[in-house]
Amino acid sequence: MLRNITGERFMERYHPQLELAPRDVVARAIVSEITNTKSTFVYLDLTHESQETVKARFPTIYEFCLRYGLDLSSDWIPVAPAAHYMMGGVKTDLHGETSVDRLFACGEVSSTGVHGANRLASNSLSEAIVFGRRIVERIRTLAPLDFEPSFHVELGRTEASSQAIIEKRLKLQKLMLRYAGLVRNEKGLKKGLEELRKQSSIFYNKLAGREQYEFANLLTLGLLTVLSALRREESRGAHYREDFPERDDVVWKKHILQHREFGLAEESL
Repeated sequence: MLRNITGERFMERYHPQLELAPRDVVARAIVSEITNTKSTFVYLDLTHESQETVKARFPTIYEFCLRYGLDLSSDWIPVAPAAHYMMGGVKTDLHGETSVDRLFACGEVSSTGVHGANRLASNSLSEAIVFGRRIVERIRTLAPLDFEPSFHVELGRTEASSQAIIEKRLKLQKLMLRYAGLVRNEKGLKKGLEELRKQSSIFYNKLAGREQYEFANLLTLGLLTVLSALRREESRGAHYREDFPERDDVVWKKHILQHREFGLAEESL
């Protein structure tokens, strides 16, 4: 069960299923309690279960907490929401194939159509296993390349900024959490988009090293996320707009697609 820093159980105020509510509901409830109590966390309380049960059900987490002096079976554990998955991703067919020849995707990077606006617990692992196998089977049917692939290199790029890439990455993470996190609105998303675009000069830089390429990828994903969130003027699953709090199946029961050349588009279900 979840408790705020005063020790009070709070999920009764947010959903009849309490802690078993959809993960986006639980996450927003936690953020609401953190804000209302001026804290940075709430407590996860498993002390109603025996030590044997907790160790058997959560062996890895139990051992991890012990390393920090916390016993899941007797201590309340401080927790806070963290962004670790997204719905959507690279559009593929049922064989994991993308619109780019011989480029495949599976798992949480992909949009295979087996998830809705919210992921179900452990669904992603099943998805990766099923589509990973399908990709292997599809690749086996492809004829080998009979030519050497050519690579296009854009000239005229400038040297990357001297600002430490780790500093820029941290700023990007905080920006996305603040403006495109669990609760979104038009004003915040537009502010986030403005800040993200200030970093877009990296797309015209000579990139060197894994960190710079990773930052460019993160910035790309941040821009795609914010643009899509601005376009979808409703709330659905993990996408929650406080200025459009209701789900709208009449107008918005569709996918939003983004293409490098054609920009934003919509796809009916």
